[in-house]
Amino acid sequence: MYRAKENGRSRYEIFDSAMRDQIMMRLEIESALRKAIEKEELDVYYQPVVDVKIGRIVWFEALVRWKHPERGLLLPSEFVPLADETGQIIQLDRLVMRKAAAQLVLWQKQFQTDPPFGVSVNISGKHITQPDFVEYIVQTLEESGLSPASLNLEITENAVMGNYEIILDVLDRLKAHGIQVQIDDFGVGYSSLNYLSHSAIKVLKIDRSFISKILKDPNYLKIVQAIIKLTHGLSLTVVAEGVETKEQLAQLSKLECEYIQGKLISMPVDIQKIASLLQKERDRK
Repeated sequence: MYRAKENGRSRYEIFDSAMRDQIMMRLEIESALRKAIEKEELDVYYQPVVDVKIGRIVWFEALVRWKHPERGLLLPSEFVPLADETGQIIQLDRLVMRKAAAQLVLWQKQFQTDPPFGVSVNISGKHITQPDFVEYIVQTLEESGLSPASLNLEITENAVMGNYEIILDVLDRLKAHGIQVQIDDFGVGYSSLNYLSHSAIKVLKIDRSFISKILKDPNYLKIVQAIIKLTHGLSLTVVAEGVETKEQLAQLSKLECEYIQGKLISMPVDIQKIASLLQKERDRK
């Protein structure tokens, strides 16, 4: 039934052995993921965000990875959609948040900067609508000792617009605690811009699908330029995702993009490699 729905309306699918194998694999992964979350066996990788003007790391995006005992290292695309569908995404988000907050406190102590490093954590639309969402974040900050100013909650445009009234209330409560919000994948979701005026939102991240084409297609360059101007007009900060070349960086610098994130700086890596990057930055000072 679900396969038929996925492939379009008014159609049917024949249940066969291949479909059974897929269902069994899905159930096995779902069960293993639940256990991995409960035992806190998922890892958090970090991708640096760099200040274009000073050329230094200023914060990190926390990204989940799963070292599956049989399938090896799994990327989010291989299990996060399943977690979202089954409701496990809430506990998954919270696990990443706890680990990221604790790790950032350690880095802030080891590599002191002014202002201190920050971290952004991706939050699902289902998580935002939980009654204890804000309270749990505040509790996590208190337990880890991380300042609210160092935490950025990263949500997509679609998550905002899909729960608009609830989101506005949540943004008000987050602002009261000094917690900032970033809008991820900007430009590929809903077109309403009403929510951007909320004072809890501080950062817009331009989706990598735009950045990858700014040197090839003048229209994409114009779109990125327009987004940056819009962002600055609202007194927000802009981050370009998926920056892979020095030529892209040079173009973004001309457009006065403040921050970049992508392969040019570093792919998402484990805590040991991040510590090595930070040590190299310290040694260059």
